[in-house]
Amino acid sequence: MKVLKYYLSLAVILFITASCTKHDMTFTGQIKFDPATQSAFQLHYFVPILTADSNYIKMVKLNDEIIYRTNIATFNAAPSGAVGKFFYAPKGKSNIKLYFRKESAPDYTLVYDKDVTLDAGVYYNIFVHDFNKESVIINNDYPYTKDPIHQDSCGYVKFYNFMYDTVNVPTTLKLQYKRQDHFTGQWVNVGPPVAFGECTGWQPVIVKRPAGVIPGNIRVDYMIDVIDAAGNSSTLRRMNASGAYADYTDYWSCQIGRHYHHIFSGYRTDKTIRAEVRLFTAW
Repeated sequence: MKVLKYYLSLAVILFITASCTKHDMTFTGQIKFDPATQSAFQLHYFVPILTADSNYIKMVKLNDEIIYRTNIATFNAAPSGAVGKFFYAPKGKSNIKLYFRKESAPDYTLVYDKDVTLDAGVYYNIFVHDFNKESVIINNDYPYTKDPIHQDSCGYVKFYNFMYDTVNVPTTLKLQYKRQDHFTGQWVNVGPPVAFGECTGWQPVIVKRPAGVIPGNIRVDYMIDVIDAAGNSSTLRRMNASGAYADYTDYWSCQIGRHYHHIFSGYRTDKTIRAEVRLFTAW
């Protein structure tokens, strides 16, 4: 069966937008995205199972057409290979099928078969977190805006809660993502607290950089609080690699102007597929 190799790239869109104010330019073979009849999406494979070849998604079909045939490991996304790439789909209802295939096996095994409904002209992040459940569809919030004051000193983070407590049990906890402020040393909120399947929206992460040259990456430290029904907060404790429960802390690099998905996923009570942030660069 023919593989559809073309997908939409924000890089091309932005280049055309910036370059064509006075002169029309055409790109041979470039897929045209029609915001009146089409949507765009990235597919996130976040079923909390072991990362192994036998669990890789080997093929993706959209409306029974092959759009991707390569390995997608657990806690990863497609299209891969560069930032700002999207699949495109017709507006309205579409069907997504995901397939396993064992090494050297001749046939693919269908593991996911669900419909999604997408609006025209909108960019989405589609999360498959359980093969037996509907995917979670979240607006990518493109085009991306910039902080009007700190454009030269911040990146942007969107935090997602896809943590499971135990097998087949998504968490009922609301998670408050926090970062350590570079200027005060205090822990400040990165957006509002979010329940399972929710995200904060794009949040500016203001960084302190050395005077003069802008470095490629700047370290930012993060932690997570749990918010109970009464609004009280406590530090999230999850099982670490040693099998002991410990406060969750981590750090990530931030490049000025970049947008990053911080996707908290895995099991709170398991040391092998433990809950942690998986980062995916949006732009």
